[in-house]
Formats: sequence, structure tokens, C-alpha cells
Amino acid sequence: MIFNIKIKISIYLLLYYIHKYLYKYNNLIFNLYYFYIFLKIFTLELKIMMQLFKSKNLQRLGLCVSKLGIGEALI
Repeated sequence: MIFNIKIKISIYLLLYYIHKYLYKYNNLIFNLYYFYIFLKIFTLELKIMMQLFKSKNLQRLGLCVSKLGIGEALI
């Protein structure tokens, strides 16, 4: 689970930097495409967080929150 989240975060960051690079050169079609992928991955991360929160397993939730870099202030 943690390894899965690390892979998703690295893909998310990679797409963010590609999005930033393409935005710099105003390539609108690719820019919108990568921004769409960026939003899809972000909503996937939020769904994982909500599932963990609904399961009321706060220790796993805290672990995933800290791995996502949001911080443990949410708990």
C-alpha cells in the first residue's frame, strides 16, 4: 500500500513538472491533457484518503497522510 502510494506520488509530481514545462511554452493542447491527468491522479489520492477515513483506521490514515506529505495535523 505504501509502495503503491509512493509510485502514485512520483507520477503525480512528474506530471506536475511536465505540466509546468508545457505551460511555460504555451502548448495548450498538451497542457490541458496533462492537467486533466494531474486532476485524475489527485482525485484518486483523495478517494484513497476517504476510504481510509471511512474505515476508521486512524493509524493507517495517519501513515498515508504523512506519506502524502500533507502532514499529521489532520488527525
